[in-house]
Amino acid sequence: MGAGGLIEVAVTDPQLGLVFYHFDPRPGEESTRFVRDADCLSCHGGSLTRNWPGVMVRSVVPDAQGEPITSMGTFLTGHDSPLEERWGGGT
Repeated sequence: MGAGGLIEVAVTDPQLGLVFYHFDPRPGEESTRFVRDADCLSCHGGSLTRNWPGVMVRSVVPDAQGEPITSMGTFLTGHDSPLEERWGGGT
């Protein structure tokens, strides 16, 4: 497997709504466990999702740990985004 990175998973809970988990597929990491992660709500529960837990597609420039380097810019991707700006483009 390549270098990979953190993978987020959103699950719908009947009482809580969206609940976020992550796992890290890189060798030596806790790849066999899904870990509930409240840190996901720093992006998925803020102004980008109208302050309610939600999903979005956002292009970022990641650092070596997979965290966004916000000073490098970020933008939301939607159905009206040009193809050349999707999946890491536009930077």
